Amino acid sequence: MLIKIKTILIVLIIDTGILVAQQLPFSNQYLFNKQALSPSFAGITGNFEAFITNQKNALHFPGGPEYRSLYASGPVYRNMSLGVSISNSSVTIFNGLAAQLDYAYHLRVNENNYVHFGLSAAYYDNFIILDNNQLNSLQGDPGILRSRKSLNYGVGIIYSYKSFQIGAMIPRLFESKLKNSETDASLYSLPGLVRIYSSGTVDLGKVFSIVPSVIVEKSDFEPVWYNASVLFRIKELAWIELHYRQDAIMGFNIGIHPSKRIILNYSYDLSGTGIMKYSSGIHEISLGFMIGKGSDLRYQRSAFRTTSKQPYYDWIK
Repeated sequence: MLIKIKTILIVLIIDTGILVAQQLPFSNQYLFNKQALSPSFAGITGNFEAFITNQKNALHFPGGPEYRSLYASGPVYRNMSLGVSISNSSVTIFNGLAAQLDYAYHLRVNENNYVHFGLSAAYYDNFIILDNNQLNSLQGDPGILRSRKSLNYGVGIIYSYKSFQIGAMIPRLFESKLKNSETDASLYSLPGLVRIYSSGTVDLGKVFSIVPSVIVEKSDFEPVWYNASVLFRIKELAWIELHYRQDAIMGFNIGIHPSKRIILNYSYDLSGTGIMKYSSGIHEISLGFMIGKGSDLRYQRSAFRTTSKQPYYDWIK
């Protein structure tokens, strides 16, 4: 009984945005997989890359929030790229599945200035998974067992000058009405979301570099959310990152390159306030693969190899 009470409290207190406002929790994989931020970043490195992430919140609470994702992208024709992603989030009995297709167009303005446009289409399916005992207790309310589906679109634009980038994205262009799959009746809404991102790389000699970045998000019904981070990189061998975000959440990332085509990253978030004060924090593990190079020409810096000496996006004419 105590476990059931704890589970209910987690559902009510833990970031409700997982289910309603944000649809998916925030992932630290954006540090090496920027496609997670905006469709404009799909295929931007010129490589065919894939990333697998697993995130677990409140390890010692049964039914604590979990998030899993798979991203893949690469160039398809000249300065156009495509990307796909599949993700799943769960909080106790509540589950969400999302599938997204990304398209990016990379425009070269001149030698050092570029504009990257992105479009996305996403399908969301929210559903409940119950064991036999829970299922029997809800037989009088069959509506709660039906899945809630929605379709939405996103748009993004990124401006880059050498290693500096700034951009705006709208992951959900419209407010989505989640509906019963059978009755088609609206149950609740996913509000629109605006995201602003900026980062830059400062090289400290040939060995070390620093990458500060800032992310700000605002939805229709939520206060401004922000994340500030600083990443310290040792060549292309390893990195460590520190970040601070809204609600006094602090954390770090540690990443290594086991080989030229593989990266491994671990992140941890904790806070002395809210429900996270009593949990074990948020643990996230990501594994990245460079499947292949889209061209022998050079592109923007990738997490899998060093910066090319050739002009950035020299393939765009």
